[in-house]
Order: sequence, then C-alpha cells, then structure tokens
Amino acid sequence: MEMPLKILMLEDNESDAMMIQHQLTKAGINYTYRLMMTREAYEKALLEFEPDLVLSDNAMPQFSASEALAILQQMQIHIPFILVTGTVSEEFAAGIIKAGADDYLLKDRLIRLPNAIEAALKQKQFEKQQLQDQEQLRLSEEKYRTLVEQASDGIFIADETGKFIIVNSSGCKMSGYTLDELQTRTIYDLVEPESLKKIPFNFQEMMMPQGASSHRQMLRKNGQLVHVEINAKFLSDKRFIAFVRDIGERIIAQDEIRQTNEKLRELTAHLINVREEERKRIGREIHDELGQQLTAIKMDVSWIHKKIPSDAYEPIQAKLKNIITLLDGSNQSIRRILSELRPGVLDDNGLIEALEWQNRQFATTTGIAIHFETTEKELKLPEQAATCIFRVYQEALTNIIRHADATRVNTALKKDNGNVVVTIEDNGKGFDTKKRESKKSFGILGIKERVHAQGGELFITSAPGKGTKMEIRLFY
Repeated sequence: MEMPLKILMLEDNESDAMMIQHQLTKAGINYTYRLMMTREAYEKALLEFEPDLVLSDNAMPQFSASEALAILQQMQIHIPFILVTGTVSEEFAAGIIKAGADDYLLKDRLIRLPNAIEAALKQKQFEKQQLQDQEQLRLSEEKYRTLVEQASDGIFIADETGKFIIVNSSGCKMSGYTLDELQTRTIYDLVEPESLKKIPFNFQEMMMPQGASSHRQMLRKNGQLVHVEINAKFLSDKRFIAFVRDIGERIIAQDEIRQTNEKLRELTAHLINVREEERKRIGREIHDELGQQLTAIKMDVSWIHKKIPSDAYEPIQAKLKNIITLLDGSNQSIRRILSELRPGVLDDNGLIEALEWQNRQFATTTGIAIHFETTEKELKLPEQAATCIFRVYQEALTNIIRHADATRVNTALKKDNGNVVVTIEDNGKGFDTKKRESKKSFGILGIKERVHAQGGELFITSAPGKGTKMEIRLFY
C-alpha cells in the first residue's frame, strides 16, 4: 500500500487551509497533514512529523514564509517548499524562488496545486539523487586519491598529448619533480631522446585491454637515470595511466646474482680442470710406478718359473703359476683404472676415437646395441672442450645403464655453424622433465655445470615411455 504524502501546512487562516485540503482530496492525493501557525511548532513538526513537503502562507502573525524557508535550509532538510498566498508582488515571488522555494501560487488558483506538488516532489527527488551521486563520487574520488597516494608504485596519468595531469607522491619522488612541475611537462621529458629512439612508446599496444609493459630508464630531474618497469594503458576518456615501479635494486640484485653465477662457473671449471689434471697425475704415477713394479715382479717370477726344472716340487710350480696369474689380473685392473681415470685414447687419438672406444666398452659391458654416427674424420678441439664432451658422454651412458631400461642407443657428433653438437638418444622409459627439475638430480646438475663451464648449452628432452634425448652444443 502506498504511504500517504506527509504535508506540513503553515497557515493562520483555517478556511484557507480547508480550501487547500479540498483541492488535494479532489485531485485524489493520498495525504496526511499537520497545520502549524507558530515558529516553535513549525520547528518541532519538522523534526517529529518528518514531512515530505511544506505548503506555506506568506505572512503570518509571528513569522513569514521567508523565515520558514530559511529554517528549513538551516536544518538541511531537503524537501519541497511551496508558497501558497493570497497576494504577492512579482519581486517577492522572484526573490523567494531565488532563495530556494520550489514554486509559488495564489490561493485563487489552487487548481494548479496538485501539479505543482507533483513537479516539486520530482524535482526534489532528482536533486536528492544528484546530491547522493555527488556524495558517492566524492567518497569514490577520496578513496581513489587515498589509494593512489598510498601506492608504492609511481602512478602517472596524462592526457592524449602526453601532458601529465595527475601524479601521486611516489611518482613525484621517483622523478624528482614536484606535482606542479610535472603538470607542466610531458612523458617525453622523463626519457632520454636516444633511448626513446631505441624503445619508442607503444601507444598501439596501450590501446589493447591488457595494456603495454616495458622496461626502460627514467630520466630524473637531476639527470640521473633510474631503471623502471612500466605498465600503461589508455582510459576510456582518451587519457592514459602508467604504473611505474623502480626496479633499480632488482637490477643490481640480478647483476650481483649473474656475477656470482659467473664466479661459481669459473670455480666449477677450475675444479673440473684440477680434477682432470689430478687424474692425469695419478694415472701417470700408477702407470710409471705401480705398473712398472708389477711388470718387473712378473718378469722375475717368470724367470724363476723357467729356471725351476719341470719335475721340481709340484706345489712350488703351482704357486708360481698362481702368482703369475694374479700379476696378470693386477695389470688388467691397473689398465681398467687408468682408462677410467683418463683414457689414453682421448689424449693419443682424439675425441672421435675416444667416443668409439667408449661405445665398444658400453656395448661389451651391457649388451645394449649402440650406434654412433659422424661424418667427421678428425676433430681438433681444445683439450678442455674435448674432455668436457667425453665426460658428459660417459655420464649419459652411465645414466642409461642405471635408469633407462633401454635396448638401443643412438649417438651422433656433427659440426653446426661453429658448434660441435653431440646427441645421445635412447629408447628407454624416459621421465617427466618438470618433475625431475623439482628434485635434486645432482647427476644432471653436474653435467649442466660442466657444459656451462665451457660456455656450452645442454638440452634434455624426455617423456614417460618415450625415451630420452640429450644434446650438447659447444662453440669451437
């Protein structure tokens, strides 16, 4: 059910008040009213009755319509105020309308009252909505300004010519300019001309929904250059907004990490070289000292064996034969240890012969078929590069034995645009490379570091049930 319209009447003539009521009832308006004649009653009714509009006569014994309107405004009650009077001058009517009254009409023309009330209510509702909208806008702008000011990133808003309109305190601090100074400048004043030629502003991408992202150097007021990350996009009103983050500390940290990684790689390369040299030294000592001693012992035992008559004490003959057998086994063990420490074929015959020798060892030990393909007859590489390829090749074959369950291995060596490319591929069970990266796989990590120490690249592709392929690329 529609609520009745609450009307507060200021009228000292009861017959006139009844005429007004009659006109409202005749027009079919559902209303309730209060009739007041004094200032005190009027003020009290405004608070307690909470009227929807005020109908006021012009002159009453104690106060006037102008005073009633002023009271309404002082109390900040936004409802229609309509002057209903017997006679009034045009000057007074214009003045009270200018002061804020919504309408006025003469008592001999009350037929117009329902329409005047309806129009005034609609106008007041419209004004009330406007006030609410303005308040919402004010609160929204206040919240927006608070967020903008509290943002740690610089926020720059510019018009379509690039002239700055709004810049938050972080942006001012970052650029070194005050807000007033920035509002006389454009986006081009914060970039070196030469830098702008190399990396122009991408306005086309800024029109896209995701906006444009870039890294560049901001030119501060004092001439200092600051590394910044920029995310910018156009707004619906053709202005554009840029969120600017100072990444100078990040750049410094990344540079320190890069330098640390380079030092670690240098240390890794040094340790690898030291280890290879130590293997060479140990291999030479074993060959020169232990190998020669075992050979000399075998010669002496063989001499004794030949000098003892064949019909001599049989246990002595058997013991001498056993010693010779043990010495032969020891020599074979020494040759195997020497080949593991540093294959002589790598130093004597080069990388390709060493890889073919390793293939024969692999096939003999495991029974797995291995096919090696190369068009190179002879490949001259620095010793460290050749050692790197051979050791990685060895480690890859060892991993195949331990983990792959393969029945066939294909390997290849070729030259490609100044690089030596070696591939090792098996038909084994493979693995998930992403899961393997999350685990501590020191074997693969060691291979990567060995290759990177030589300035090379390592690529591993694999999938469960589809085997594994390893590719080594070294510049020569």
